[in-house]
Amino acid sequence: TYLLAALSALITTPSFAAQLYTSGHADLGIGYEDGEFDIHVHAEGATIGGVFYADEEFEAEDVIIFVSAATLESRSPNFLPLLNFDPIGVAAGENFYKLPQTNAEASAETVPFLGIATEEIEDGVFVGNTITIAIDSVVGPGFMSIYQDTFPGPAFKVASSNGLPDSFTFATGVHDHFNYGFTAPGIYEVTLRATGTLVSGGVVTGTGTYTFA
Repeated sequence: TYLLAALSALITTPSFAAQLYTSGHADLGIGYEDGEFDIHVHAEGATIGGVFYADEEFEAEDVIIFVSAATLESRSPNFLPLLNFDPIGVAAGENFYKLPQTNAEASAETVPFLGIATEEIEDGVFVGNTITIAIDSVVGPGFMSIYQDTFPGPAFKVASSNGLPDSFTFATGVHDHFNYGFTAPGIYEVTLRATGTLVSGGVVTGTGTYTFA
């Protein structure tokens, strides 16, 4: 009830025209044009505002990424030191909400299959064809994490339970997928910062805030 009321208030605020992203594939998009980063949502087969978009870009603030009750699952225990799920922010056996890393799981739950993409950044723009992605802040009722299921255990990129900012290196011209964990229902505002060193000289930084519900 709290979440529905909060969503209703957020979506109907006159200055806020955000639409719910409810299912399908989209990316937290990071482009670079006219000398600055473009932080956006790139729909590539996603349903946003009840409309299916095969290929469309939205301003980050115009989309609410919906993490439905279908994503609720029990946190795994730590079997070995390398199988450490503690950064999620809840104890083993406790529930949390997880947007899944795989398309198969996202499709089965009918929830967003959300990646991170730098595909719009051309080769040779940034030194090493890499940038740094940081999550500077998470404002919400619980902890937020971004991690991948790898062998032998989860690889965390972001864990607000351990404090922020958290940063990681990301190649340009690619996209990848992750699990996104949330420990309590409600609205989360997640500020992402991209930083890159230009081959031509100088450092470029840009930020954008994504909303999850």
